[in-house]
Amino acid sequence: MKKKLAIVVLGGAIGAIVLGFLLLEHDRPKPLPLANGTELASTTRSEEKVSHRFPPHVRPGETPGAKPTTNLLTRIANGEELTPLTPEQVAGYLEANHRSIDSLLGAYRTTRDKALLKEAAEKYPNDPRVALEAAYFGEPEERWKWLDAFKNSAPDNSLPSYLSAGDYLKAGDKAHALEEMQAAATKSNFQDYFGDFVHNATEAYRAAGCSEAEAKSAAASQALLPYLASLKQLGVGLVDMAQSYGKAGDTASAQTALDMAVKLGAKLNQPDAQTLIGMLVGIAVQKNALQAFDPNGPYGPSGQSVQSALDALNQQREEIKALAKPLEDDVLARLPEADLINYRDRQLLFGAQAALEWLKTKYKPVGAAGQ
Repeated sequence: MKKKLAIVVLGGAIGAIVLGFLLLEHDRPKPLPLANGTELASTTRSEEKVSHRFPPHVRPGETPGAKPTTNLLTRIANGEELTPLTPEQVAGYLEANHRSIDSLLGAYRTTRDKALLKEAAEKYPNDPRVALEAAYFGEPEERWKWLDAFKNSAPDNSLPSYLSAGDYLKAGDKAHALEEMQAAATKSNFQDYFGDFVHNATEAYRAAGCSEAEAKSAAASQALLPYLASLKQLGVGLVDMAQSYGKAGDTASAQTALDMAVKLGAKLNQPDAQTLIGMLVGIAVQKNALQAFDPNGPYGPSGQSVQSALDALNQQREEIKALAKPLEDDVLARLPEADLINYRDRQLLFGAQAALEWLKTKYKPVGAAGQ
């Protein structure tokens, strides 16, 4: 019988905070990683209920009875946690969309109301987005059920196989973990539905009274990415497995495990990835695996040395951090709303890196918004 595993989630941030995310300890409760790299502390059920009692007229990010010191776009650009929407704020949105799967997921993402996730799971159990959400935010004892549902509903998607491999490895079941890794290798697609989640949340924020720029920015920056922690830990586990095989003299199995880890990292580290933090986690997974190789030995079909591959990853990481500098300098908070909307659209269409490159080209020097 499959062992049930508790969900452990980690957090991180762009630049130095992202590096802290990659080095977090494993044995204490972790905050949830957001798409903008900041951390959102996990809440208890009682805390969630209190947060949902805010009156309908309170806008996201505001505290009832108090005037915010900065506008919503500035708070989003600063990576601040926003007050969840209330059930009242999404009620009209849900009814207007006939409580469709997209509206239920959008409402759940913006309110964190578990009742909405439960409704989505009951009405649409065969939707892969529901399965992914339920695997992380549903009942812990049902995680295996939802991971299996994820695999069945998205047979070409390698992500559920990777997540299952990570759970098996954490449970000490190497044989099933390797089976899942091999299954993942046969699947051409890697989909986390980030774009779908952001689009649905945007509609919910818009229906709650946010402007187009506010809705798109809140949806993109507040999106939770808990699977990144699972994939990072899977990469660490594969390297540990390889080292165990190496000590036992099984160099072929050790090589296979390390190759799997490098390929896993490459799935995240794609030029069109929609989040920078996803790319940085992918780089970290690749580096961790490559560092277990002989640095002077060859790696990959091109025959480049392992050290050359590591150098290229280090350079890429520094380039990403430099490209993300506008996020740290609050450039997004100073953009005209039309450009901010354009930036958010480009992030989903072309990837986070391409969106920032567009921003850098449009505003020279970077940070001189309006010049």
